Amino acid sequence: MRLIILFFLSCSLFTKAQKKDTFKEIKTAYVKITSNKESYLQKNVDVDEFSTEGGYATAYLQNGEVKLIEVGSAFETGKSFLNLYYKQNELFFVLQTEHRYNRPFYYDAEAAQENNDSEAFDESKTIITENRYYFNRGELIRWINEDGDIKKMEDDTQLKNILTLETTIKKKLKDE
Repeated sequence: MRLIILFFLSCSLFTKAQKKDTFKEIKTAYVKITSNKESYLQKNVDVDEFSTEGGYATAYLQNGEVKLIEVGSAFETGKSFLNLYYKQNELFFVLQTEHRYNRPFYYDAEAAQENNDSEAFDESKTIITENRYYFNRGELIRWINEDGDIKKMEDDTQLKNILTLETTIKKKLKDE
């Protein structure tokens, strides 16, 4: 019985050490890509179909290998930025930043008054949130939400939308 307990304890410690190493590797690769970003070849990709008010995507490549894709999308009620990081053409980290406006950007004082609303669009009231998605070998291993909470690896529509966008951009890059 002691051997079984010792075996499971060692496996648990080994798994924790592996996870710690994985996150350290992700951080190292993230820092390297971020600091070398300007040296990479840049390709712009049209992503207007993912935004009501316009959008852009810029892929950063080194020797034909995607290192980073930056995506910006504007909407009436905010804007969203995605940074997708790759190692050996495999997604390993996604940083999503969203800016949520208090009112649509065109909702000025006059519009507020016409609608008996006491509040117009005010950029200083924009709420900025962040989600971080960590991947290992193509699988989501950690999601840290906008509150800084580590979330369970449950189905997430937001993540599915990100991965759909990623697939579309990579396909457009190949078609060029």
